[in-house]
Amino acid sequence: MTNEAVQFINAEKDHPFLLYLPFNMPHYPLQPPNSNFMQYEHLADPACRFYGACVTAMDERIGQVMEAVADNGLTQDTVVIFLSDHGHSAEADTMGGGGRSDPFRGGKGTLWEGGIRVPCIVSWPGTLPAGQVREQPVMSIDLLPTIARWCQVPLLGLEIDGHDLQNVFASPRSPSPHEFMAWTWQKWSAVRSGPWKLVRDGAGIDYLYNLDSDVVEANNLFQSQPQTANRLAALRDAWLDDLRRDPQTHDWLPPR
Repeated sequence: MTNEAVQFINAEKDHPFLLYLPFNMPHYPLQPPNSNFMQYEHLADPACRFYGACVTAMDERIGQVMEAVADNGLTQDTVVIFLSDHGHSAEADTMGGGGRSDPFRGGKGTLWEGGIRVPCIVSWPGTLPAGQVREQPVMSIDLLPTIARWCQVPLLGLEIDGHDLQNVFASPRSPSPHEFMAWTWQKWSAVRSGPWKLVRDGAGIDYLYNLDSDVVEANNLFQSQPQTANRLAALRDAWLDDLRRDPQTHDWLPPR
């Protein structure tokens, strides 16, 4: 994959291009190259040895892709976006998991913060601020309208859920572009508005947290803050209905 990516960049250096490069590592099966595995042979935990080697292997290959961008003189003309699709895995296929989402609760397959907060790095030297962190809540769906504006591509009146991140990139004090954000996964659902987050787990139990004061999601305020819980539940149910999913069962509903 890395070799193909480098060859693609070399071939397309004189034309606008999009390179989508979804590395499988560090997803299972954990099969790092032996050279990377040997770097971690001193670790006692097998999961950490294999996982660390896979992450290092991915990191080295991303470096090769970035070198191809630089070698072709494209650094300041190339937007690079790096992100994951979910939190760390604790599955048996990953030997119980070598990754961590500390201090956040949960991981892959949950809608706790450890399952939906992921690393995201956006680089565009000379155009975007460098070496800065943004704390505003955003989503990967926001990348579509953002990239479309950068590329001066009209969205032709399409109704999309993402928001242009121009103001977020410009200032750490800019508000989040989302009034609320919502997720659904199997029988789980969650909605966040401001600091408040309402989670319904796979058993239908509701949890309410204030992430400003409780980012580890330890203090369930569902019973003590009924108005906030009801407001978020209404946002969640309307969003699920817009997806044509039953708010209670998450079953797909027939088209309107």
